[in-house]
Amino acid sequence: MIISQNFQESNKLIKHQVLWQNPKIKKHLLETIPYSKKGLKEMLDKYHYLYIKPVNGSLGKGVMSIFYFNKKYILRERDKCHTFDSLENLERYISVFLKKEDYLIQQGLHLLKYNNRHTDIRVLFQKPYDTWLLEGIGVRIGKIGYIVSNYTIGGNAITLENYLSSNGFDLKTIEKTKNRIITLCQEGIYSLTKSFPYFHRLGFDIGLDYSLTPWIIEVNTSPNFNLFKKLSLELYGKIKNNNEIINKIIFTKVNFKNKLE
Repeated sequence: MIISQNFQESNKLIKHQVLWQNPKIKKHLLETIPYSKKGLKEMLDKYHYLYIKPVNGSLGKGVMSIFYFNKKYILRERDKCHTFDSLENLERYISVFLKKEDYLIQQGLHLLKYNNRHTDIRVLFQKPYDTWLLEGIGVRIGKIGYIVSNYTIGGNAITLENYLSSNGFDLKTIEKTKNRIITLCQEGIYSLTKSFPYFHRLGFDIGLDYSLTPWIIEVNTSPNFNLFKKLSLELYGKIKNNNEIINKIIFTKVNFKNKLE
């Protein structure tokens, strides 16, 4: 059981704003703003390719992509596709979702794929004691026809090495890319824990473009780690054990705080 300590933990905009303050990270962040009609138009004019996401969403739920091409707006959600002739009709469709929860707009980016399927890299860190541990790195492969790569909705998982080698990269390049990803995530931990010192687990979702530049798509504070079961049962067991230790720590802190109140 994951125990949430603060609403801000799940707020993608707040975490993005914290990371944006770090110059070393800023150049690896996708532009992300709160949803508004004005913002949608400006971002489409600027990038032509966007993602629309719930501010506090998880597991790929509610995620949509928008691609502006040949004077048409193409919106995709999971495995569905809709085409709109005008921005007004597109906004009208999105407005239905806005009644339920807050959304954000994120710059789209053409990322390295695997067998023409959407991918991202999950880098999992946990802090069961005093030190942050790199628990695992795995690549999530989206279900055929889906715009998200979440393992929980039918995706697959492979190692980073298999992912990059299948795209034609050699071992030296793979190792260099892996180290670059880890360094970026460690810098992210440094920034986030200055604002949120009570964090004990962080799951970085990293995208690689075709030049192998890593981009932080988002950071999860209650990351699902089931994909590591696919990669290694031994690794999964270690992650699960440390996760249970963290839950006990958080539970103890919450109980202590409640007694003081």
